[in-house]
Amino acid sequence: MNRHPEKILKIVVIGPESTGKSTVCEALANHFHTLWCKEFAREYLLQHGTDYAYEDLLTIAKGQLQLEEQALALIQQSQQGQPILIIDTDMYVMKVWCEFVFGKCHPYILDQIVDRHYDGYLLCKPDLKCKARDNKGSNLQSIGSPKTFYPTDDR
Repeated sequence: MNRHPEKILKIVVIGPESTGKSTVCEALANHFHTLWCKEFAREYLLQHGTDYAYEDLLTIAKGQLQLEEQALALIQQSQQGQPILIIDTDMYVMKVWCEFVFGKCHPYILDQIVDRHYDGYLLCKPDLKCKARDNKGSNLQSIGSPKTFYPTDDR
């Protein structure tokens, strides 16, 4: 039985690479005692490497949406927490990624942007001093070397 007959609020956290999106998502999910949908691309690139093709971005987009659907189903079944889902990355990010790297975007991604609806967006920006750590599988190698940056306490 659906414990949450009311609408599940879907909040998306977006922004450039290494701006703390996952950290923000996890903190919000903990605060609201709910789940968050992790970024599919991170694990995909760790498993398959950072030398990706245009078709890989379609696979990543579909994987991201599958994770989102799984998280929504878990919230609907849950006995605790708020009817809120925090989502790390959406199809707008996939669109920018496709167009930036390959100069075009998959029609499937564009269709999902039109068809899917979210209740709010949080935009992270790279305004924290950061330190480099191990490669997480940077997806925009043409911008710079594939390193992951984590916020430091210095501002």
